[in-house]
Order: sequence, then C-alpha cells, then structure tokens
Amino acid sequence: MNDQTSTPPPAVPATLDAQEAKWQLSIRYEQMADRMRFVITKHLPGLSADAPLKTETCECALTRRLCGRMIDAFASLLEKTSSAAATAPAEMRDDMIVFEHQGALSEGKQTATPSAKSASQREPEHRPMPADRLPLVDSVDVALRAGQFHLAVKSAGHPLARLSVGRDELHRIVELMARQADRAGWNLQPETGWLARLSLTADTGAITLN
Repeated sequence: MNDQTSTPPPAVPATLDAQEAKWQLSIRYEQMADRMRFVITKHLPGLSADAPLKTETCECALTRRLCGRMIDAFASLLEKTSSAAATAPAEMRDDMIVFEHQGALSEGKQTATPSAKSASQREPEHRPMPADRLPLVDSVDVALRAGQFHLAVKSAGHPLARLSVGRDELHRIVELMARQADRAGWNLQPETGWLARLSLTADTGAITLN
C-alpha cells in the first residue's frame, strides 16, 4: 500500500517498535488538513512496581486515499487467512468473517487498559505534534508469520513504527479506522464484501492492545 501524493515530511521520528509491549493506537481526524492523525503509544513496564511508567509515542498522518486502501487491504487479508471462511460454503463466507469480526470487537471491550499510575510515577503528558509537522505515511507493509500480522508503517522510505498484532487486534484496527473515516465524512466505499455489510459499532477513537 503506497501513497505518493505529498512531499516527504520535514521531520521523521525514530522507529517505534511495539512488538513486545502493550501499546495503544488512537486516531483523530484533522479537519484543516483533511487527514487522519495516528498516535501509536508504546507502554513500557518499569523495572519495579514503583518505577515510573515509560512510554514512547509515534505520531503520523494518513490521507483519505491511503486510509481507504489500508482498510480494504486489512479486511481482504483477514478474509483470505480465515480458516473458518475457507471451510464454509461460498455463500456463507462473508457471514463467517462478520461473525469473527463481531467476536473480536466484543473481546476488545473487555481488554484492560494500562494500569493507572500515581502522579509521581507518570511521565510528563505527551504534547501532540502540530498537524503541519506530522510525517505523512506513504506505505504500510504487512507480513503474516506464525499467526501474527507484522505491520511496518513508513514515511518517505523511513520506518515510523513496527507493530505485531493478532487477528482480533487487526479486526479492531479495521473497525476503528472505518469508524473514524465515517465520522470524517470521507464516504469510503469498502470493496471487500464482508466489510461492506457491516454496521460500524466502534464508539471510541482508541484501542489498547497487548
């Protein structure tokens, strides 16, 4: 998935590798720029229970075009790698994926967020990067290994973040992106059959994953 609609961003943060720790993805629509702001926060455990909570944050922006392509690509990948859909009659495959998707959303509502820390344990609150300085994502590479989807988010050829997620987590990412795009009035038309049948149910702009 590539998007070549903009020049390279003025600043590219260091790569955020969130494959081992709990992380949070939040999405917010930037109306003036007509882009989605993605904030990926990695929560790092301290050396002891009383140690300050460490976090690393990567912020980036997605165009309407790339956001739509990512949603469809992720949805298609979930369909093609579903063992339940593979063994179901052709006319029931979309139903199987929808059922799987709804189960992933239900499970996600029970996912605990990172434990709260006292004021003395918290790091200073993250200050959002100005919208005009956000690195613009132009490609997202996806690889499936050992049942995990490995995502590499890039800007102008530079890696921004690497995430390793399971099926349920990828379902929730698809839902979150589709919901925020709908709220932005982007009127994206999913090409993947099962996704086009869904009624979006996500009610927040963030998800927390293990």
